Amino acid sequence: MKENKPRRKIKIGRLIILSLMFIFFIVGGIGLGYVVGAIKNMPDWDPRKLQAAETTFIYDYKGQPVSKLHMLENREEVKLNRMPDHLKNAFLATEDSKFYDHFGVRIDAIARAVLANLVGGWGSEGGSTITQQLIKNAFFNKPEKTLERKIQELVLSLQLERNYTKNEILEMYLNRIYFDGGAYGVQAASQYYFDKNVEDLELHESAMLAGVVKSPARYSPFRHPEAAKERRSTVLDRMVTNNFISAAEANQAKEKPLAIERKESNTSTNKYQYFLDHVLDEGTEILEKTGKLENPQQAMFQGGLRIFTTLDPRIQEYAESVYAQDKYFPKGKSGKIIQSAIVVIDPRSGEIRAEVGGRKYEQKRGFNRAIAAKRQPGSAFKPIAVFAPALLKGFGPSTVLDDSPVTYNLGGSTWTPQNYDGKYLGPITMRTAVQRSINVYAVKLLELIGPNEGLRFAEEAGITTMISRGARNDLNLSMALGGLTNGVTPLELSTAFAIFANQGVYNKPYVITKITDKEGTVLYEHRPEQRVVMDPQNAYLMTSMLQAVLVSPGTGTGANFGRPAAGKTGTTSDYTNAWFVGYTPDLLAAVWMGYDNQNESMGRVSGGNYPAQIWKTVMAKAHEGIRVSNFDLPPGLSNITVCKQSGKIPNGLCPAEDQISEIFSQDKIPTEVCDLHVQAEICPESGKLATSYCPYRVTQVFVKRDIKGEGEEPADTLPQESCNLHGLDAIFPTLPIQPDSENTLLTPDDEKDKKNQNKHEMNGNWLN
Repeated sequence: MKENKPRRKIKIGRLIILSLMFIFFIVGGIGLGYVVGAIKNMPDWDPRKLQAAETTFIYDYKGQPVSKLHMLENREEVKLNRMPDHLKNAFLATEDSKFYDHFGVRIDAIARAVLANLVGGWGSEGGSTITQQLIKNAFFNKPEKTLERKIQELVLSLQLERNYTKNEILEMYLNRIYFDGGAYGVQAASQYYFDKNVEDLELHESAMLAGVVKSPARYSPFRHPEAAKERRSTVLDRMVTNNFISAAEANQAKEKPLAIERKESNTSTNKYQYFLDHVLDEGTEILEKTGKLENPQQAMFQGGLRIFTTLDPRIQEYAESVYAQDKYFPKGKSGKIIQSAIVVIDPRSGEIRAEVGGRKYEQKRGFNRAIAAKRQPGSAFKPIAVFAPALLKGFGPSTVLDDSPVTYNLGGSTWTPQNYDGKYLGPITMRTAVQRSINVYAVKLLELIGPNEGLRFAEEAGITTMISRGARNDLNLSMALGGLTNGVTPLELSTAFAIFANQGVYNKPYVITKITDKEGTVLYEHRPEQRVVMDPQNAYLMTSMLQAVLVSPGTGTGANFGRPAAGKTGTTSDYTNAWFVGYTPDLLAAVWMGYDNQNESMGRVSGGNYPAQIWKTVMAKAHEGIRVSNFDLPPGLSNITVCKQSGKIPNGLCPAEDQISEIFSQDKIPTEVCDLHVQAEICPESGKLATSYCPYRVTQVFVKRDIKGEGEEPADTLPQESCNLHGLDAIFPTLPIQPDSENTLLTPDDEKDKKNQNKHEMNGNWLN
């Protein structure tokens, strides 16, 4: 790039003198030997480093290489004269407004940084110019915010300015910087975001590109469009401040939509891409927190890193093959497809084994529904918001509540929760409510424990989208049915369910186990983030009830694949979302299905059909070669026979069909005897309670029910009324005075004839 271009007239000797004087001023008395030592340890000046890049390798959970990353796959250098002025000015205004006036470093910027560092500690603020940024990216990989590093950057920046013109430096910088999705340089970024060449960019597009560079993960318009728009506005304001554009031009550009273009990718080249995108995001975040690399975003593609992940290629490949087949999905509306996502994790560790974020991989580091789609979970949220916290409050699988209509007054309006099929079962146990996904039972149980308990447990279980304050929040009974303010992602819902499979312990999910540099030096190694959310006994009780979901008449029988498994279906109103979340002792998977437009109905698609079928298909393959095992039974649990009508110890009248075996922890074994099954004498003629006047009486066993359900009472319900067919009132009723047509009373003979018409034939002398 060393062309015959005009050089600035500042002599290098003078620059070195000025810089050394300034360095001496900064260090405030540090010896010249320190400065000489810093220069001596400085990397050799090598112009080839300005273009250097090293491949990063990615490994699966067994340590086998599965992919590699390097920037040259998505980079096209362009000359500065191809770039529109507003693009160059956007970067100058944002990164270095005095670029053409300084000699590689800015005395005023460094002075401000020094003051900040004196207050907040060395390295708390920088003062880098575009020249220095180029030096950092080209000559240094590991960050060292030390005085020695600053001295080296200053000297190398002077060297760079001596060998290249300002335009050459700016051109190298704009062709080198990292944006997102493997796009390096403004040309690749223009293609990546807008599907156009750099010379065709408009002002608002140039401003967005200049804004993304600060943090590609945070300001990606594909993943964080609102943050990208706010950052774009900041860039436009800085361009106004530096007189590059007028305020009117800035305001007009701010009104423009992001107008990003998603180009459909060639699926044959996108193996594991949803998972790899997650690795890139998590890896960047990790390296930013550790501070061990100068530019984490760029290092992920060209830093020569070794990234070890939790990926199981066998499961990932099979899940991708399922999502490529239309037979596993309902037919969508014309021109639209019903979307879906799946995430598979190891519930014992939180390791993510596979994830598919959509039916087609559409854009590098684009929208990954498995980890980013916040959707209403429906009944799949009941174990999190209702049943698990109820177990912790002392309720159990045998707790009986009445499944009958109920109406709540909510701030002047009324709400009547309804069951999925519109039917009611009367008094039922918690196990039955879980198995058959009974809405009314869940709402009544949440009312008993309080919405605060449900929300608290959800947050402890790793659900980060819960809202507890403000006009719209989740502290209400609709939470029992998965009616949330913001919804929940498949990853977070699966992580919450993993608590039940992992004996009550929460594990934060992750995809990266270790990162090293090319020499093998460990830059990061995963440490589990765990917390105990519930005791092992109650976690097992929840699993036991969820196992019933996969057995008839459970709502998730379509997911049964012949192994011990537990799960829960979820379907939202108008069939806008459908879920199946389930697990075995070895693996857990969550499947979501719906349109990207959250208000569109799929039409009769429930969690128990298509999502359950996908879950079954993927999990059956994932378990090949894994020994069949049962869920571990923790100590302190016992099987006790109880009456399913009362949830108490059976009395001598409880019929065999009402006696069930249920699991209890030692401190919650019932001691009360059933008081619902009673024995009563019934008049066979009236079907009501017999009186002393009834000639015949039949002794039967009945159930006392205080609350009536919808429709007819069950046949075994204890009658509430006594027989009115027998007794004195039946033989000598009070005679009404009924005038005839001539206003005369009926004769005694007429009265006797009318009474005899209704008299029962009786044997024996009943009037003794």
